[in-house]
Order: sequence, then structure tokens, then C-alpha cells
Amino acid sequence: MTVKYIHLRRRDPFWGHLEPRGGITVAYDVIDGNVQYAWSQCSLKDHYNRAIGRAVSSGRLAASKNVRSFPKKEGVNVVEQILLNHDE
Repeated sequence: MTVKYIHLRRRDPFWGHLEPRGGITVAYDVIDGNVQYAWSQCSLKDHYNRAIGRAVSSGRLAASKNVRSFPKKEGVNVVEQILLNHDE
């Protein structure tokens, strides 16, 4: 299993820098043509920590806890597929 990660954070609307609080980490893997992913979300009250986000989201993926899955489309970026399919 080759797990990859996406880190999503908010940007300050005026200055454009990354906000120190809140964020989402997505752990994903492509297995037999299907994308499986799980995520962790940091509260807006807490400072974002990539290492903690990776540990929580990969732990959920490995334990099949709160995992979503969909078929991988050829020629389409996996990250775009995850972001577009997340609300479905």
C-alpha cells in the first residue's frame, strides 16, 4: 500500500498567507483501480500539524474507518477526483 497525502489549509483573504489554525489532511491510495481515501480535520481552535494529520488520516485508511471509495478515472488527476467526489 502506497499512501499519499493532500494537505488543505485556509488562506488569509487579505494577505494570502496560510492560516495557522484549522486544516484537513487526506490520505489516499489507489487499489485495483479504485481510489480509497480517509481524512482528518483540525479544529479552527487548534494549530494545524501535518504530522498529526498524516497519522490520523492514514490510521483511518488502514483501519477502514470512515473510508470512501470510487473508481479511478483514466487521464484525470486523483487529487481533483477526491476533491470533486468528496461531497457526493
